[in-house]
Amino acid sequence: AMFQQVSLIAPLANMLAVPVFDLLAVPLTLSGVLLLGVLPDSWAGIFFQVAAKLMQWLWQALIYLADTPFSQWTQAPPPWWALLCSLAGVALLLAPRAWPARWLGLMWLAPLFFIKPALPALGETWFTLLDVGQGLAAVVRTHAHTLVFDTGPRFGHFDTGDAVIEPYLRAMDVQRIDTLMISHGDNDHIGGAQSLLQALPVVEVRSSVPEKLARAEWCRMGQHWIWDDVDFTVLNPDGDGSKRANNDSCVLRVQSRYGIILLPADIEAQTERKLIARYDRQLHADILVAPHHGSKTSSTMEFIAAVAPRYVLFPVGYRNRYHHPHPAVLERYVARDIVLRDSASAGALEFRLGAGGIAAKAYRAQHRRYWYSD
Repeated sequence: AMFQQVSLIAPLANMLAVPVFDLLAVPLTLSGVLLLGVLPDSWAGIFFQVAAKLMQWLWQALIYLADTPFSQWTQAPPPWWALLCSLAGVALLLAPRAWPARWLGLMWLAPLFFIKPALPALGETWFTLLDVGQGLAAVVRTHAHTLVFDTGPRFGHFDTGDAVIEPYLRAMDVQRIDTLMISHGDNDHIGGAQSLLQALPVVEVRSSVPEKLARAEWCRMGQHWIWDDVDFTVLNPDGDGSKRANNDSCVLRVQSRYGIILLPADIEAQTERKLIARYDRQLHADILVAPHHGSKTSSTMEFIAAVAPRYVLFPVGYRNRYHHPHPAVLERYVARDIVLRDSASAGALEFRLGAGGIAAKAYRAQHRRYWYSD
């Protein structure tokens, strides 16, 4: 419950596991130990084998229960005032029996269960660049839809789809991903995809490497759709992505009446030039996620001039081995008075594009620790 999750199958799992342990597995194991010095080892070993088989069946049953739909209840983190109300409610419910109207404590608990996080209004776009280290993962939310663009890296049993993206979506009370777009096949972009596909319902998957993902379709130049008065357009790749290179990355443009976001993934100078030739000033965006994490192979002066962003965001890891963003790239953006932000120093970056303009937030600035300094 401390992590906004409650297991709904825990009572059933305990009803199954406790008797198997207490009445069967433990007595059989202890009997085998006691009989080792009395009976031949092969006879005593039968007790251990039966106990081991029981544990194997129990483990399979518990896995089955854990994998069932609705095995856990998830609630978005409540606001501070709802927590205070819940404390008052618990105190009232635990009051002595003679205390009048103890049942009113249930009403004080109600905000915990019925308060939902805010949603973008119709026509608004809420964009979050998540902090996944040296990799890319972004979430675009409209009034009733959610798109996840890339899923960060995977290292062994750890991946940012499970460790970062899913918890963020749960915290925002997102129950479904309408589109999962994987720009290309590099680990720092596709690594968390499988765990995310297993964790949440996903309506559609688009990628330049569809063979690497279940149910995936090609992302291709010209694909266009509208969610809640917000336009989504794929600008790249223009072919079948047969080279499987950075320049075949999916490039997504998100436009509403309040602003434009451009996500070019890992494209390099070659594709930047193609986009300029094809779209010219239509490439303009208020928020640009720096191509290829700010590598010196990208962010040409011509591309920066065509996009002319207010903000440029660098999805990079702290002291990453690639030394992203490259100093020369930073100088190009600074020369045009563009606001620079990076996930390594600021954490997750959130932008709300609405009627009041573009509101920018940085996780570490909002959740400052006493040791943190700008």
